[in-house]
Amino acid sequence: MVELADQILAPLDRDMACEVHQHVRSKGVKLMLENAVTAISETANGLQITLSDGEVFADMLILAIGVRPESSIASEAGLQTNERGGILVNENMQTSDPRIYAVGDAVEVINFVTNQKSMVPLAGPANKQGRIAADNICGIKSSFTGTQGSAILKAFDLTVATTGINEKTAKAQNLDYEKSFTYSASHATYYPGAVNMSIKTIFDKKTGKILGAQVVGYDGADKRCDVLATAIRFGATAADLTKLELCYAPPFSSAKDPVNMAGYVAENIIAGKVKIFHWHDVKKIRQDDNVVLLDVRTEMEYENGSLSGFKNIPLDELRSRLSELDKTKKIYVTCQIGLRGYIACRILSQNGFDCYNLSGGYRLYQTMFGAGPPVPNKAKIDPETQRPKATPVGKTIHLDACGLQCPGPIVKLGEALKDANVGDTIEISTTDPAFASDIEGFCRRTGHVFGGMESNKGTGVARITKTAADDSPQACQTGNGKNFIVFSGDLDKAIASFIMANAAAAMGRKVSMFFTFWGLNILRKPEKISVRKDSMSKMFASMMPRGSKKLGLSKMNMGGMGAKMIRKVMNNKHISSLEDLIQTAQQNGVELIACAMSMDVMGITHQELIDGVTTSGAAAMLAFAEESDMSLFI
Repeated sequence: MVELADQILAPLDRDMACEVHQHVRSKGVKLMLENAVTAISETANGLQITLSDGEVFADMLILAIGVRPESSIASEAGLQTNERGGILVNENMQTSDPRIYAVGDAVEVINFVTNQKSMVPLAGPANKQGRIAADNICGIKSSFTGTQGSAILKAFDLTVATTGINEKTAKAQNLDYEKSFTYSASHATYYPGAVNMSIKTIFDKKTGKILGAQVVGYDGADKRCDVLATAIRFGATAADLTKLELCYAPPFSSAKDPVNMAGYVAENIIAGKVKIFHWHDVKKIRQDDNVVLLDVRTEMEYENGSLSGFKNIPLDELRSRLSELDKTKKIYVTCQIGLRGYIACRILSQNGFDCYNLSGGYRLYQTMFGAGPPVPNKAKIDPETQRPKATPVGKTIHLDACGLQCPGPIVKLGEALKDANVGDTIEISTTDPAFASDIEGFCRRTGHVFGGMESNKGTGVARITKTAADDSPQACQTGNGKNFIVFSGDLDKAIASFIMANAAAAMGRKVSMFFTFWGLNILRKPEKISVRKDSMSKMFASMMPRGSKKLGLSKMNMGGMGAKMIRKVMNNKHISSLEDLIQTAQQNGVELIACAMSMDVMGITHQELIDGVTTSGAAAMLAFAEESDMSLFI
């Protein structure tokens, strides 16, 4: 075990320092972030290290506590120094005595980005200062324009690089800045060996000027930080990053290099194409009752761990389920790394919603706070030992998922488990950094045995042993769902159906409503939709009520007067209308399903149904019935 003091990562912001911690902890390394060593002593078991909040034992301790300049000779010579002992020099490297020059770690310099005085002990600036001093001594006019603190660190096989200012400095200088987080592969993912890197970019909100960047990754992380350092030196903006024409071939990069991608994301934020929020905003947002929290990852990803309070609507279903969202409330969206959240926000904003995307997504939030708890598959846990039930030993299946981004590796693993026999072990290789947390949650939820994971230069290898023949998440269900088959198209029966469905959903039950024959009219849009139909279908559809507001009562309808009377009574008594009940049901996750066969018979097309309705057949209805402890035919 190796203990690293947090000062070694001082140029990094907290979120990126935590990113490094997650990457290297598999090596038996602990980064003591925001902690202090108060005493060190040798014992028979190694080093006993006393921290500000306890004790740890380690084989080796690395202290990175910074440096102070040895400038006593300058002070004794009467040269001016700052409070830390840094020798004061001008742009020509002359001290307070113009006949004496000073360079290197002992001198005070100007921060290139903020134009503030600073001390940056780095070899690169020191060498440049030496040349500048020599030029001026020889009568060649030369000046030092400041340092931006470009630095790089190798933490085992991990590369950590930084340039420009960090967020702490931006805050201290009261700069009007924004930040973005991007996760890109080192080269084209279809070429073997691609590994991910994390890039944090700090930029001016108004001009887009790049103020600083931090890169954590493996192959190619140094190259990208060098490009960003060059961009900062020449005053580049986010838009300039998108225009950089960098070398591309599949073994070396992607057609849109990670630096280009950082520029695109920052440019989108500046242009207002997407509004963002950050991991440290989530706690406050959760306290606001006038917001909708939305997770657009797949159902499998969501079940493996999610942010508390976030409702799951997969991105692929979002357009058809917009009716489940309230346009009067702000929508806060998350996905895995921010990409699908951006797409979701574009869809939502184009449909009149006010939405915000979580920068860095669930992955960054998880880095800071840990994963949300997945639901364990209790059916596959031994009640006495609380461990997965023993399974026979089978063969080992090697699975290559390198280059696939989340949720690709999990999906590929799920497919392999379906074909595997009980007792088989799947050894899956992946370069997706999110997989390490996903796989543990996946195994806890499904009951498969997680045999651990090893990582080498960004490629992880995990071992999973199949413990049951049925691997689907549905095998975990408790059977307390509610299934409604709505045959009637009467207003009173429709109201009763949705009241009961909403009550069941409020109790946390999974609710499905299967609409067939006359019940389909409840789901029709009120406006006329232009679709191609044969004459019989047109005639049939024209004789039926178009939408919930046209439904009549089963008793005392009186040519439609009864329906209007009952709606007025409901309004006077502050009872939700049928339309409000339908919207509430969709918001509560009630699944509305239209019978495909009945739609053909009744001459109704899917375009004529309200948003958020899916179509299926009798088999789906029966499957829901088998998974429920109650089915009602209305």
